[in-house]
This record gives sequence, structure tokens and C-alpha cells, in this order.
Amino acid sequence: AQLARLLSETQGQLLVIRLVQIEMIFSQFPRMVRDLSLREGKQVEFRMEGGDVELDRTVLSGLGGALAHLLRNAVDHGIDKSGTIVLAAKHMNDRVHVSVVDNGVGIDYDRVKQVAIERGIVTEEAAAHLRKQEIAELLFHPNMSTNTEVTDISGRGVGLSAVQSFVKEVGGHISVVSPVLDGKGTKFLLDLPISLATVQVLLVES
Repeated sequence: AQLARLLSETQGQLLVIRLVQIEMIFSQFPRMVRDLSLREGKQVEFRMEGGDVELDRTVLSGLGGALAHLLRNAVDHGIDKSGTIVLAAKHMNDRVHVSVVDNGVGIDYDRVKQVAIERGIVTEEAAAHLRKQEIAELLFHPNMSTNTEVTDISGRGVGLSAVQSFVKEVGGHISVVSPVLDGKGTKFLLDLPISLATVQVLLVES
């Protein structure tokens, strides 16, 4: 019993040591969003919430790249001429929810479906029966891009599929909702584990 108590205390202390405030990566994004919006000739109000939320170092190390892509995506695809982008984090029980929300034009579901058919991701017959949420999921396909030309901001690389791969690797889930409010906007939500330091296992010996 004493050994179990000591191990539990040690584990708890190690978990705390591994936790880092998400502000550590949030702080790099205001300048990035400002520079991108200036290059695109758009007026973007950028807000951040929940910088004091803590995450495991391992999760945090890959989160920066994922959020950078989602923010580029929001500036390039989401905001038309002017709008707001909110990057937020909050605790949800033993998970952390990180979201990127813009109040831009929202997802053009017909355009996404058309591109998916052209790229051979789905057949025209199958696409006709897809619901909006299923069409939105097509955005995470490795071969999916609705950009008609490659730009310095987005439309190159592996896109949202890389974001989804990172989220899955750390035991999380990503979802997208559009419209968000009054027929406008897009929200990407990352559901992440707070820590990767412990894994529930059952040991069997024969």
C-alpha cells in the first residue's frame, strides 16, 4: 500500500512536470495572422482565449504546426475581405478542446463535392447522397484542395490531412462545423488528451 501511494505521488508529479501552458505556442500566431492578412489585403481581427490551459509537451510540440495550417486556411479560405478569427483552448474534463473559428463565408459544399468528384475521391453517384457533414469530412482527404492555384499561404503541401494525422497520432479527434452562426463561418475543433504520459494496459502472463 505504501509503495502504491509513493508510485501514485511520483506519477502525479511527473505529469505536472510534463504540462506546459498552451500560451507557449499561441504567442507566435498574432504576428503570423497579421502578416498573412496584410499580404492578402484583408482586415482580420484576431483573438486568442485560454492561453493558460496546460497540455503535455509531446502534444504541444506538434500542435503548433497544425494550428498554423488551420489559421492560414481561415485567412485564405474563410475570410473574404474582413472578419474575425478566434483561437481558443479550454478544459473539458480530462481533455482539452482547441478551436479555430472564423466568421467568413463558410464552406462551399457544392464546390467541395465537385472537386472531390474531379479528383476521384468519390463517385458522382455516391456524392449525390452525401450529407453536409460527410462532405466536410472530404476536406481531410490527402488529395483534396479547392484552391485553383498554389499560393504562399495555403494550397500547397498535404493540407488538412496532415492536421488530422497529427490529431489521431496523439489520440485526439478533429471535426469541422460550417456554418457556425447566421449562415456564416467555419469552426475546426481539435479534441486532445491533456497527457500522453500514462496508458491504461492489462498485463497477461502465461
